[in-house]
Amino acid sequence: SLRGDTVICRCEDVSWRSLSCFEGANGARDGKLATRCGMGPCQGRVCGPINQAMLGWAHDRVRSPLQPTSVETLVQRGARENEHD
Repeated sequence: SLRGDTVICRCEDVSWRSLSCFEGANGARDGKLATRCGMGPCQGRVCGPINQAMLGWAHDRVRSPLQPTSVETLVQRGARENEHD
């Protein structure tokens, strides 16, 4: 059993106490909207598996990009696509 003050989401400083009241909720989306858990810089890579194990929250969808990319890469790609127009 976790203590209420145990931090689950380090990025958004969300404690177990804040999350445990959502046990049995409609999933990760409702928990995220209410607590911001999983919305920080790691995008749930750290707290997501914990929430899945402790609360049964599965990821409802994956949004791209899956990994960050640099602005330079995007600019270069856009320039190549404009050359073909």
